[in-house]
Parts: sequence; C-alpha cells; structure tokens
Amino acid sequence: MGNQQIDPYPYQATYSVNETYSFGDQVVLGVAQTDIANPDIEWETTTTWNLGADLSFIRGKINLSVDYFNRETDGILVRQEIPDYLGDKTAPFENLAIVVNKGLEIDVMYRDKIGNFSYQIGGNLTIQDNELTKYLSDIPFISNNSGVLTVLQEGQPINALYGFQTTGIYQDEEQIANGPTYGQTPSPGDLIFADINGRDENGDLTGEPDGLITEADRTIIGNQIPKYLIGGNLSFGYKNFDLSVLVQGVFDVDTWTGLSGAFWPLEKEDRGQIHQLWTNRWTPENPSATLPRLVSNSAYSQNELPSSFFVEDNSYVRIRNITLGYNFSPDIIERFAMSSLRIYGSAENFFTFSKFMDKWGWDPEREPQQFDVRIPNVKTFVFGVNVSF
Repeated sequence: MGNQQIDPYPYQATYSVNETYSFGDQVVLGVAQTDIANPDIEWETTTTWNLGADLSFIRGKINLSVDYFNRETDGILVRQEIPDYLGDKTAPFENLAIVVNKGLEIDVMYRDKIGNFSYQIGGNLTIQDNELTKYLSDIPFISNNSGVLTVLQEGQPINALYGFQTTGIYQDEEQIANGPTYGQTPSPGDLIFADINGRDENGDLTGEPDGLITEADRTIIGNQIPKYLIGGNLSFGYKNFDLSVLVQGVFDVDTWTGLSGAFWPLEKEDRGQIHQLWTNRWTPENPSATLPRLVSNSAYSQNELPSSFFVEDNSYVRIRNITLGYNFSPDIIERFAMSSLRIYGSAENFFTFSKFMDKWGWDPEREPQQFDVRIPNVKTFVFGVNVSF
C-alpha cells in the first residue's frame, strides 16, 4: 500500500517477540506491538498532463521541441507524530499532502554540414516549480534525517531545508547584550540567529520577534529541488575524425553541508581531518565574519543547531563526457579483412564548475545526508578500439 519507497504492509500492526516485561520479581521476554497501523491508507495517486509542440525549420536543420508539464501527486504518505500516552511506538502513515510539480521543457537542435565538416549543436532547458499545495494536518511535519531538518509546509517545495536563519557572527559582548536570549549564552565568535517569531500566552505563533531564540524562530532555509536543469550535446566531424561533448548542470538548488567531520572539525567522526578553510575561523585576533569560533558541543551547542550556516548553493555545470575518435578509411581496413576500424579516447566527469566544490572540495552530486566526504564521481579516461569483420 502507498508507494514503493515506504515499508511494506503499513496497514498492519507489527509485533516484536524480543520485548522485556516485569513479571512478578523477574524481567522476562514477551511480545509487544511496536508500531501503529493505519488500515485506511491508500495508494498515492498521480495525475499528469502535458502540452507540447515540435517544430522544424530550414529543411530540418533546426528542430525545436517545447513541452509544458503538470504533475500532481495526491495522498502523499507522511508519518504523523503521535501523543506520548500511546507509548514508544512508530507512528502510522497517513495520506496527508498534495504536491504539484510543473514546468517547461525546451529542447533545441541545430545541424549542418560545410564541405567535409559536419556539426550538430543541441541543448535543453527545464524550468520546474515544486510546491506542496495542501497539507491536511494542523501538526507541522518536521523530519530529522541524521541531523538534516526538513519540513512539509504549504506553498513551499516538498522537504524544504528547515532551521534557524543566521545573520552573522557575534564580535563582542556589547553585541551579545543587545541581542536576543538563547538557550545558552553565546560568546564572541558564535553564530547570530535571527529572532523572527514568538508565541503569545496561549502558545500561538505571533509572527513577531519576542527577544528569545526558540524553536519558533526556525524557518525555511533552503530548497533541495533544482529550479533549472540544463543539458547540452555537441558533435563535430571532419573527414575521418569525430568529437562529441556532453554537458549537464543544475541551478538554484541548495545542499546541506552538515556536521560532518570535514566540515565541523570538533565532531568525533572527523578522524583528525580539518578543512583548511577553518584556518580562517573566528578568533580574537581574527574576527572572521564567515566562520565561527571552534568550540565543543559540550561547551556550547548552539552553533551546531540546524541553521542556514550549513546551507550552500549547490549549482553546478559538469562536462560529463568528451570523446574523440578516428575512423580508418576503407582502403586501409580492407587489407586486414575488416569492415570497420575505429579508435577513440574519452574522458568522463573531468571538468566540473561549482562554487560549492571549489570551496569545500566536495562533489556537488553527493547526498546531503552523506556527512562524510564519500567517494565523488570518478574521473575516468578510456581508450578503445572498435573492430568489425
């Protein structure tokens, strides 16, 4: 039931045979329900419609394809929070949200030949807008995936990054005294969180600053779904030589750097790896405006709270493949009883243009939850021979 990405049988309760009970004066093993089933859940349903046109000009030299798409998914499955009196059980899935993904796809191709030189230049652009248009619950759904906070909020992209908005770094005690109150008192060199919301005496959000930094001040701080996707392919031929280039990229998209060892040096998982950028961290002698002081979580934990400090623009352009080849002429290959002979060399993932990668050295295609550096897309060189007899 639901979709292929959730656990099977969510409409049935699950029991564990390895739970402990107090029975008399002994602790014994027993059976207990570990999650709450929802027998009323349904499959998510998707409605898609497109409107497009294919055009050709100058006797087929220019080909243009334009397509508008609209994809609405109804009944998105969400695990809603349950009250504590129900015990330590996994919450049930419910059909709570509607998500619309719409946009425009443009694909253009130009090809021509001048004497022995032929070429083909193509490109495509996708402009998309992802929006959660309906959320059927009064309880906000905030997901914590290994420290990455995301939220379901109407009018925003699905699973938008969520946390505190940082406005700079405290430089002195006077600035701290004139700022909002935190759960812990900050020191010079700590991150400044924006006070954007508060609660009234009834616990309702006011939308006005209240001089306190609390969970009410968390907001949307990033979008993990790219607004623009581009692609390009270039092909050139001259006599027996051929060259092709494949390009791909995304723009207007954010990623979460997280409390990885490479990013946040005082985490235990860092294995002693400290990024060189931290040499420019805040110190009394170096009042940095970009990197806070280094302090352990036990001494001051506010800097490690999910915030826009950990969000980076993840736009990039990557040259996926460059291939250069040579086809031997028939008068040569016929001597060896061949019908064709081609040699080629190709380079994959060799060039990437990314401010995020230039800054941190991480592959822009890494998953945000992969806090350690992980293995990036491998750069490869391939040399080969194609022979037909």
